Amino acid sequence: MKKKMHDWPKRWVELQAILDAGIDWPSFRRNMKLMRYIQTTKRDMYLMQWTRCRKEKVPLQWCEDSTAGDPEGWTRSSIFVTPSSLRAARVLHTITQRWEPLHPMRVLEIGGGFGALARTVLTYLDVESYTMIDGPPCLEIQRRYLEMTVPAAPIELISCHDVKRDGGGLSDAAFDLVINTNSFSEMDLADVVGYFSLIHHTLMPGGLFYTLNRNRLNYDGATPDVPFKDFPMDDRWDIIYRETPADAPLWLEVLATRMPQ
Repeated sequence: MKKKMHDWPKRWVELQAILDAGIDWPSFRRNMKLMRYIQTTKRDMYLMQWTRCRKEKVPLQWCEDSTAGDPEGWTRSSIFVTPSSLRAARVLHTITQRWEPLHPMRVLEIGGGFGALARTVLTYLDVESYTMIDGPPCLEIQRRYLEMTVPAAPIELISCHDVKRDGGGLSDAAFDLVINTNSFSEMDLADVVGYFSLIHHTLMPGGLFYTLNRNRLNYDGATPDVPFKDFPMDDRWDIIYRETPADAPLWLEVLATRMPQ
């Protein structure tokens, strides 16, 4: 039997234990117990992602990271960058090159890591509201990080246990942009079905769904629990972009707009 990609319930327990122990936030992003799956520390990954950003003409300022949490990174072209900031910049660039963001817009992110993408979107786009759904330990990390980096941003953090498939539990149940990166492929199919029910109820006509998830076998032999072909997308979706990133052959990046009924 193939291994599951990630045992997220176990990892949430690990995260909660670390938070309960009173870890010092300035040292959080250097804690290798967390960093082994939140960001890489290999310099070759830095250089590869930097090269891709330059090749794709990603705006340089979008690549800049915050020093909150004392992250490991390096300075290039007079800006401080990390793998997380480069990945977030590429996501934002992919979205804005293929879809015209509304001004202002309401954003929903399902699974947000420690908040790197949220910080980038909130810094460079006109956002009316930004809602993040995640497990409670991850939400606590996001709260601490975003309070330091974008303290005045209109952010709402919602536990995955409190959200209903019709949008219940959300104060703003109408969104212009929904983002999911690297988590649908790690969930059970029932959870993905539930989140798509939520998306179908809350994403406005003309709104965009962005997904970047593993879609093929991992090098270690593990397989995505839910590849893109099993995403329960109904007939109101118009897929405007679908590509396997040149530097990530096991992943799939998709942009789809929501059509009126």
